[in-house]
Amino acid sequence: MNYLAFIFNLLIGTTLAYCQQSSKPPVFPLLSLSLDSGYQWLDKPFFNEINSEVKFIGLGEFSHGGKETILFKSKMIQYLVKNKGYRRLMIEYPNVVLHKINDYLLDKTLTNLDSVKAIARSTFGRTFLGNTSFYDLIIWLKQYNLSQPNDMVSVYGFDIEGASEAFATYFMNNYLIPFDRKNALDIGANANIVFKDSITSLELRWFQANKKTLKERLSKTSFRDLFYDVEAAQNKLLHAGLQKTNIYKASAFRDSIQAINILSLNDSKAIIWSHNIHITTSDYVVSAANYLKAIVGKQYYCVLTDFFNSATVWLISNEGSLSKKTFYVSPKTTSYLLHRKLGIDNGIVLFKDLKSNQIQVNNIDRFGNQATFGKGHPFDALVILGPVTPFIFN
Repeated sequence: MNYLAFIFNLLIGTTLAYCQQSSKPPVFPLLSLSLDSGYQWLDKPFFNEINSEVKFIGLGEFSHGGKETILFKSKMIQYLVKNKGYRRLMIEYPNVVLHKINDYLLDKTLTNLDSVKAIARSTFGRTFLGNTSFYDLIIWLKQYNLSQPNDMVSVYGFDIEGASEAFATYFMNNYLIPFDRKNALDIGANANIVFKDSITSLELRWFQANKKTLKERLSKTSFRDLFYDVEAAQNKLLHAGLQKTNIYKASAFRDSIQAINILSLNDSKAIIWSHNIHITTSDYVVSAANYLKAIVGKQYYCVLTDFFNSATVWLISNEGSLSKKTFYVSPKTTSYLLHRKLGIDNGIVLFKDLKSNQIQVNNIDRFGNQATFGKGHPFDALVILGPVTPFIFN
């Protein structure tokens, strides 16, 4: 009995110690997340935090499948574009898939906003970005670019997942057929069309043999973007090989390449849209952000999201089927403890104001596996969201 009382007191003492050490950290309330409303309220937490030294900002999501995470990140992007001069949005997606969207956003002669939505819908389909909330962001970016034609925002992808398969069709239609129709037909005849990686491999060989000619005939920006896509396709093939032998090395390789891709487009201040697990700077997490921060240091700023009670989000199976599931917050997480102590349902809290070393953040992967992380300095700002609901596909 005395032993049980000791354990009980130890557990209660741990929670109280968190609360006492935190001594009521300032929490900045979330106001309207609509893109039609004001964004100046974000100055309160971020005006001094995100200074001129910060070149890369990671915007995380504890799950890919929640509506409110997309709404907050969209609002934050609006603030960063309008108030902080960020002109590149980098998405956890293969860049080769995003060309149509980026081209449309940057074309000063195309003004039909319905076309933006149609292109986004055809690009993302039934994926985690195929939803009305994200489409609203794309439309807002187009509106911004039309109003600032000499200072526009571009969209790039930095992931390698799906990069090889998408590259095969894109490179064939946009480069191989226009530049070398005979070899295009030969590659199509000799490759295994069921497995697009085989087409990609042959196309990559053609690129290496004709790189000098392409560099001469393309604009500097066009060749840079093509080379970026080629590297991503090559790295995806390497990643696929690692997945067959060591999934941990494959995961670390993917995040390291994500960081390289982000750094390779460093001519503009960039916003990084990704899952928490890729952009956290937590100890013992092999993340793109940890690779990135090791190089750029204080030029990187990390904003993670979390929930305080429950979250119902979309998941995707290994076979690609979608389903909804409700998750409940871990009682050891920062969001839960702040809610318990201060009654906070939503808000933004800064890492520098949290004095406890027991910081923990919820993490839900796309398959529905839930865990926590938080050792060291996992974020610079944590956004606590109220009830999180599944986004609406469109």
